Amino acid sequence: MRRFGYAVKEEPERKMLGYAGMNADAAKVFHWRHLGPKTVEVDRTMTPAQQDRTVKHEIIEKELMDRGKNYRQAHSIALSHEYLSDKGFEQYMRTIRRRKR
Repeated sequence: MRRFGYAVKEEPERKMLGYAGMNADAAKVFHWRHLGPKTVEVDRTMTPAQQDRTVKHEIIEKELMDRGKNYRQAHSIALSHEYLSDKGFEQYMRTIRRRKR
């Protein structure tokens, strides 16, 4: 499945090792297996609403890390924005992407 320009893979809980979701930049921080730059993995045991929030969180986190934020900074910001509606999320992403790297 694709969401907001990212490939989203649902993985079994045992493969996620306790993480709800993972993006390529966070995967490097945690020495996780390699993920493609536009790939997000989510735990398939979560409800659709939980998966939606997790995908938004992972994409925000990845985009902020691409623009120079460290993992903790990006994670904190992503936590406060993962409940945005799809429209609000898309507007926020346009704002992030306009910022210089």
